[in-house]
Amino acid sequence: MSSTGIFFSPWGAAVQLVGTGIGFTAARLEREGLTMAGTSRWHSALLAGAVSYEPPVVAFYEGAGSSMSCMTAEGAGRGMQWAAVVDGQASTVPSTSYGAPRLVSISGLGTDGATTDGGEEVVLRGANFGPSFELLDGGAAGFLSSVTYGPSRREYMAQGCRLASHSEIRCRTSAGVGRGHRWRVVVGGQETADYRDTVEARAAGLVLDYASPVLSSVSPLTGTTEGGFTLHLSGTNLGLSDARRASSGDA
Repeated sequence: MSSTGIFFSPWGAAVQLVGTGIGFTAARLEREGLTMAGTSRWHSALLAGAVSYEPPVVAFYEGAGSSMSCMTAEGAGRGMQWAAVVDGQASTVPSTSYGAPRLVSISGLGTDGATTDGGEEVVLRGANFGPSFELLDGGAAGFLSSVTYGPSRREYMAQGCRLASHSEIRCRTSAGVGRGHRWRVVVGGQETADYRDTVEARAAGLVLDYASPVLSSVSPLTGTTEGGFTLHLSGTNLGLSDARRASSGDA
């Protein structure tokens, strides 16, 4: 025979292949031809010579025919893997990363510095803080992992942080002491860039100073030259509840 029709599919007879140069050899019975365009695998699985198409390969994301155009969903993080599933076969795995979070300015604290008792609201503004999703119980969840600050940007954990939008986070300060605390925001495994304690950074509110301690009274005012007596000091911003410290003696 010089030509014939070959039917193949996972069920054995759903897709027709019309080949070229198809014939039977004298030595054995076999059919040889060119496959048609198709998808999926294990066509004619009941036969020994089952046919499978290659899995789709996602190389880029616009156009037609051998390419596709997609819109990313709201999200955050990096290494997001793509999968195009065609007739049950998944593609190879390219990946996409969302932009890293970016911190632009911080507001909410007075010019005299933050109280050492903590609890003051600060508003962090920037970009790529990620979306927030409403939960069934009325709460919210997102990709915001942590907001910290300190001399190395990690000493203090900001409290009660709430993602207001992709560009705004609201938190409360922790109890603490000291000056020159810089901020760090982690979203989806990516963090904001480090920066220096500069005039520009301070103008944008990106450097936190706790208020200086103020003594209002000391008693007793006199004591023996031998020492060993107890002094009682009263004042504000003495840092006795510093979140980093194990005891007031370490403050």
